[in-house]
Amino acid sequence: MELSQRHEFGTKIEEFKVRIREIKERSERYQLRSSIQGSSSNVSRNHTRTDFRVASLYMEEDQIVGIGKPRDELVRWLVEGESRRLVFAVVGMGGLGKTTLVKKVFDDEKVTTHFEFRAWVTVSKSFAVQDLLRAMLKQFCEARKESQIDRMDTMEQIDLIDKAREFLRHKKFVVIFDDVWNMDPWNSIQHALPCNNCGSRIMLTTRNHEVASYCVESLSHVYNLKPLPFGDSWKLFCMKAFREHNCPLGLEELSHKIVKRCEGMPLAIVTIGGLFSRKTQSAFELQKLHDSIGHELETNIMLTPMTRILSLSYNDLPFHLKSCFLYLGIFPENYIIKCGRLIRLWIAEGFVKEARGKSLEDVAESYLRELIQRNMLQAMELYHDGRVRSCRVHDLLREISISKSEEERFCKVTIKQDLYFVHQSPRRVSVHHSCGDVSNWKKTDVSHLRSLFMFGVENLKKGNCVHRLLGDLKLLKVLDLQDAPLESFPDEIVSLFHLRYLSLKNTKIRVLPNSLSNLRNLLVLDLRNTFVNKLPVHTVKLRHLRHLFAYSFHRIGLQGVMMNKGIGQLTALQKLEVIEADEDGTRIVRELGNLTKLRNLGITKLRRQHGKGLCASLEKMNDLRTLRAISIHEDELLDLHSMSSPPLMLQLLWLVGRLERLPSWITSLHSLVYIGLQSSMLRDDPIRVLQTMPNLMKLFLSRTSDAEDLYFEANGFRKLKELDICNFDRLNSVTVAKGAMPVLEELVIRSCGQLKILPSGIEHLTNLKDLNLIDMPEQLERMILCPNDVEHEHKRVKHIPNIYFTALCEGRRVTYTNEEFRRTMDQFLVESNINASISCKHLFRITRQTLLNDQCNWFCDCPKGMEGTRSHKISVSTIPR
Repeated sequence: MELSQRHEFGTKIEEFKVRIREIKERSERYQLRSSIQGSSSNVSRNHTRTDFRVASLYMEEDQIVGIGKPRDELVRWLVEGESRRLVFAVVGMGGLGKTTLVKKVFDDEKVTTHFEFRAWVTVSKSFAVQDLLRAMLKQFCEARKESQIDRMDTMEQIDLIDKAREFLRHKKFVVIFDDVWNMDPWNSIQHALPCNNCGSRIMLTTRNHEVASYCVESLSHVYNLKPLPFGDSWKLFCMKAFREHNCPLGLEELSHKIVKRCEGMPLAIVTIGGLFSRKTQSAFELQKLHDSIGHELETNIMLTPMTRILSLSYNDLPFHLKSCFLYLGIFPENYIIKCGRLIRLWIAEGFVKEARGKSLEDVAESYLRELIQRNMLQAMELYHDGRVRSCRVHDLLREISISKSEEERFCKVTIKQDLYFVHQSPRRVSVHHSCGDVSNWKKTDVSHLRSLFMFGVENLKKGNCVHRLLGDLKLLKVLDLQDAPLESFPDEIVSLFHLRYLSLKNTKIRVLPNSLSNLRNLLVLDLRNTFVNKLPVHTVKLRHLRHLFAYSFHRIGLQGVMMNKGIGQLTALQKLEVIEADEDGTRIVRELGNLTKLRNLGITKLRRQHGKGLCASLEKMNDLRTLRAISIHEDELLDLHSMSSPPLMLQLLWLVGRLERLPSWITSLHSLVYIGLQSSMLRDDPIRVLQTMPNLMKLFLSRTSDAEDLYFEANGFRKLKELDICNFDRLNSVTVAKGAMPVLEELVIRSCGQLKILPSGIEHLTNLKDLNLIDMPEQLERMILCPNDVEHEHKRVKHIPNIYFTALCEGRRVTYTNEEFRRTMDQFLVESNINASISCKHLFRITRQTLLNDQCNWFCDCPKGMEGTRSHKISVSTIPR
């Protein structure tokens, strides 16, 4: 570049900088917000947002449903407790009614009379600290009936903070910060609110759990606002949708469906109910509304404000999370998403960026946590270490995800016969519940597709259309055919050079071709619950493979897959579940030592001679989190004693096979949260060893020993939450000392035929929520179900909310709770004209099967007064299933 050109170029850059500076100063002067700060910053969106927030502040009491209990609790938080200044937070997804709830708390008479100064400050995303301070000070002046502070509009931030501290120095105050999106407002303004030991309180509302936990001292000061229960949701919908506030006959079923789709979100219920109130009150209009909610969210001007409110959470996402959120739309409505699957898909798509010292899986898991903290995802199930196992997305947020996905050509969701998308050219397609002819896709160009998903597709075999389709998808990176009706491997797959994710889970495929090795970019191969029992020889050429799942559950138990030599070449593997040990040597178990990045390992068909080789390999796996080691049959010795340096990060250990004694290295695994021991036949009591494990949360013991009694000592198993005891053939007593298992929540006892009494000390397990008795003797069930027989025994389990019984009855497994049984028996006694105080030792065995034949065969030897009941029959709908 010539010198003169450089000078000219530099001059233009300086001019550009000056223009940017002028725009920035003008924006700050007029409290405008640059469009590059987020797509929610345009005028119409801010206006809509303000309108909705103002409406939330002034809702009349008779317009609000289900607010009484949370309001009373939050009022107590503000007016009761210690004198030091406390900070509280109310958290929930957009549209749950946080602003409405907290405004009712703020205006409650107990609050208004308790505090000398009150201030309500709406923060929002485009806040300026000086504006927040001025808004607060103006309300303080009004409380003292003083004129406004001189020159307040021109004061600097530090002067405003000093003035606020002067106002509040010896005063009891409450300040509400509504709609806080990040930590910045709190960092800036907290210094204006002195810790004056006058019982002052601060409360904020936010959509983000991370913001809430940052601002409060203790998580006990965070109130998680829940969706409305169905009863309150229904009441609110009827108030908004129907002129008489009552649902007309013939519209109940459809109305229920719409209310369920709102999932307890007041904003959605009010908006959609209001929309229907302006339509003809007919089943036809209601059905149309139900079927087109997604379309209405995009096009109906009455729903646009709600859509914008819900979209604010999406607009606030950092760039790297927006694609992750849009991806949620590929799953069907109400679908429970396995987090491991979601994380692997994100990685395969390239959404997850590398971070120093972290695996891609760790980074992706942090993305998942952030979406949950922002209330964009709902955690459904947790692992024992607290990680999220499964999640789901609110239906209306899912509709927004789908809408934005189509708008940005990110993904197209096709439902039933809707298989045409020629003008949209989406990068991803998700087919839901289609039995249509997929060959319709031949009428459009699908060569641009990067990802293809199929959910509930009933027919892929007709005309080999899927084979023809796959032949055109040369750029495909993700192919998820989980649950698809496939019986043979589509050969066209091996030509998909760019493929990074392939799931054939739950299909009927039996054999994989050797040419599978063509997929050199493959990261994930999922063959779970297929009929594949052997991997092709050249699988070892898939050098980028990170996750290999290849196991199934059959009547004979867990089955892995056979693999030829060379598995040690797959050095990128993080998860390998489940591989079979070789029959005639130790080659495979020794090759596993090369897989030093493994986090999950499952290996089956182990023999005694594999022990030393396996231990040597395990010692090299410093990142191993999960180990499942299963012997070839229950009586085969599982020799794992030669390991001196076990993988200390291990969190789950599952051992199936004869051990005789526990490996000494188990006690060094302080990260273990879950241990399963099956068919161990230990000579010594394992409980004495395991009870000291510092982080153990779940323990599964099956045929672990020939013990006749199990004793749980005081102060043992301090963190144990679940205990499963099964298949102890000689066990006749279980004793729980006071102080043992103090946080136990679930106790399962199954198939222990000699255990005919309740565990001694079960009353000490005060946190126990579930007691499950499966295939246990009748005497044990009777102690709980027939309190008149053994009243003192029944009292020992009265503190347990849920007691379940499962037994085989006439060839069918029946499960029922103690409460279901008592309700059924009470009704049966009333309908049979039997004195309810009479106890029959056989009553607890009455089930659906025994009463369908108009009589109970056990009544033949009943006490006097009950002989006449043979011909009575109870309503089938009330018998425990």
